[in-house]
Amino acid sequence: MDRLLFRSICMTVLLSFASPAFAVITTPLPLKLPIERETWIFVAKVKEILPDKPAMVLAVEESLKGKPDFERMPINLVGNEEAKKDKHSAILLDRIQAGQSIVLFASLNRKKDKYVTTAFSEGTWFSLEGRIEKDGDKTVVRWGLENAEPYLRRTFKGTTAELRQAIVDSLAGRKEPPEWNEKETPGYGPLLAKKKTHLPRSGGVLVGVIQLPFLGLIAALAALFPAVFGGLALLMKRWVALLSSASALGILYAVILFMPRSLAGTYLGTERGLWMISAGIVFVIALWAGHRYRAAKCSGRTEEMQSRRIDRRILGAGVALTVGLLGYAIAIGDPLLASPWLEALVTLATLGAGLIHVLLSWKRQESVTALSTETVMLWTLFVACVASSLWYAGQQPRGEAVTQSQTSEGETISEGVPVVKMKPIWEFTPEENGIIFSSPCVTPTLTYVGIQHQGSFKQYGRVYAVETATGKKVWEFDEDEKLKAVFCSPVCDGGRVYIGEGFHQDTNSRIFCLDAKTGTKLWSFTTQSHCESTPAVADGIVAFGAGNDGIYGLDAVTGKEVWHYAGTGGLHVDSNPAIHRGQVFAGSGLSRTHQINRVFALDLKTGKEVWSERVEDSAYGSPVAVGGEVFFGTGNGNYGSDREPIRGHILGRNAADGRAIWDRLLPNSIVGKPAVGPKMVWAGCRDGQVYALDRKTGEIVWKSAMGSPVVASPTVDMSPVYRTPEVIYVASQRGRLAALSPSTGKAFWNLDTQVMTQSREVEMTSTPAVLREELPGRVRRRIVIGAGLNPPAAIPKLWCFEDETVYGD
Repeated sequence: MDRLLFRSICMTVLLSFASPAFAVITTPLPLKLPIERETWIFVAKVKEILPDKPAMVLAVEESLKGKPDFERMPINLVGNEEAKKDKHSAILLDRIQAGQSIVLFASLNRKKDKYVTTAFSEGTWFSLEGRIEKDGDKTVVRWGLENAEPYLRRTFKGTTAELRQAIVDSLAGRKEPPEWNEKETPGYGPLLAKKKTHLPRSGGVLVGVIQLPFLGLIAALAALFPAVFGGLALLMKRWVALLSSASALGILYAVILFMPRSLAGTYLGTERGLWMISAGIVFVIALWAGHRYRAAKCSGRTEEMQSRRIDRRILGAGVALTVGLLGYAIAIGDPLLASPWLEALVTLATLGAGLIHVLLSWKRQESVTALSTETVMLWTLFVACVASSLWYAGQQPRGEAVTQSQTSEGETISEGVPVVKMKPIWEFTPEENGIIFSSPCVTPTLTYVGIQHQGSFKQYGRVYAVETATGKKVWEFDEDEKLKAVFCSPVCDGGRVYIGEGFHQDTNSRIFCLDAKTGTKLWSFTTQSHCESTPAVADGIVAFGAGNDGIYGLDAVTGKEVWHYAGTGGLHVDSNPAIHRGQVFAGSGLSRTHQINRVFALDLKTGKEVWSERVEDSAYGSPVAVGGEVFFGTGNGNYGSDREPIRGHILGRNAADGRAIWDRLLPNSIVGKPAVGPKMVWAGCRDGQVYALDRKTGEIVWKSAMGSPVVASPTVDMSPVYRTPEVIYVASQRGRLAALSPSTGKAFWNLDTQVMTQSREVEMTSTPAVLREELPGRVRRRIVIGAGLNPPAAIPKLWCFEDETVYGD
């Protein structure tokens, strides 16, 4: 159950607003997110099918949430390039017929003047787009198919009637919608020849959902104007304060949901702030409820304020339901004093207090009680909200966002170089919601980064270039809004930027070459799978992994294929290739299609295999080659989760022939790239530690705890004069950035971005990029890193920090 679902409860019907869940590689999209985010949800009937065009005409029949701006939708079913290639039009025409009902989720993108819509009919999902255009003096909407969405069956795969009912139940607060099912196989609903299930008509009467703010308003009007609202007043009068409380809380959380950027970093944007402000609202309404009851007693109208048998039943059912939910939380091992189960405890306390008061009054046959049941529940809710706020205040990380080393002035990082205070320089926040999984590419003039932007149903991507000195945006690239979500990190070489698109669920993804100054597309190359792998460029060749499509080598100038390596039986390559001394090093991992874990080396010019080794676990971690050695990270987990058996390895191999130098077993997976110095190898691990290994033997020299999984790669800043490591920068998944001593692992400074931004959640998988500037007597470094905040909507952030070291006498 969602935290906002529980907070809005003052009865057993709840408001539901959700926070997006952060994930990497495959992003879960539970049904509750589009139900909460989309402006309109409605049912339309297929009025006409025109297979020759191809096209169809829909007519809006039933509004489930909001009322759309349109009633009729003539839709061109040709589709985009992906739809044409995979024949999505034919797939839909084989599954949709006249008279069929379709559930649609829609929102208006005012910036782009278009309606973004996702539709569902009998197990088949597909995306539509309605462009708002001028036709003379008229404004028209031109509807067209984007493409089918086979992976959305993980969100929901039942019938149209079942989806409609799930939406109605969710909006009414009666039942949570089905969970996202990662194991569901992508696909489409049954062909028309198979039996179909259609929406029930219910006599043609629309089934509406009354939102609590509206319900609270009606209740208030009923109490204030009983002569106008008649019988409704008798039903609502004894609960008007409680329903008004639900209304006020619903409006509060709606404001929070739709103004996340304005509230980020404010008191209202924190858990403790939300609970305390909710307590303030409930406090005022509880005073009002007490005043109403005292006034009723003075005028002899207490009978109409007393609870009835139906109240005992409703409160009893609410208590039973909440106890069942808490029992489920205990069964699965979730902590009860954490969201969303803390909200369930607050709900139980409120409903339980009301039920106890009703039962005691009934048993004693009291016609007049000191307090009304409504007042008792509101004061209980107030106390519970205050207690929850204090609980979160106690859980909030203490101290400053930035902590410096407490070492003496003479302590050094390396070769007599002490660290001085770090400070933030700038931040870049794009307008649209999302998260930065990509690692930035930093040059003295421009910094480049790819972003996964998030809609209700779709992820989409954009590449940005900002000034390295100021963070001001210079250009952006989205391939005319067709760029898929970006996990790949940009690579700069020879005035060009190379970057891929797509996440694990995407196919037919591309790698792009852009002009570094303007963002103009120079060329693109399409693969059969996704392009999460960050390219490597050397000697006129761009090498990159393409998921189930193996690994490619392209001409860096023209984008033409030079070679393609898929291995015997096929390889799934997500690791970032490393190019060293004319060879390309990479690794493969498990996927639904390919089940081979391998590390290998290819000839850069021809793509021919030089050596290959079958390894125990997936090689999602990217290799790094230095001198005559290459180091790989492996493990059973990925960026988002662990898998049994939980373990990881750092593999040291001879770069020329793959001969084993050493293997180091670690407690969890290595999914980033190790960093290598003259004497040590550093690697982040999903167990939350950074490990330093002896480069010759693989023995652990030191480890340093980061508080959460380390999936980004460590970045080592080396002295160009002495070729010695001076500082190692490490980021943890939950938002801690640290500058560590390469020799001891001791932190010279720590930055907690969760404290800095006062966010409930920070996702940081981006590897810090460091730009070194040599100045007289000192070195200045700019550290650029991306992340995503969740307060509660996902907000992408690109930060630039600065620290300095000064040379000793």
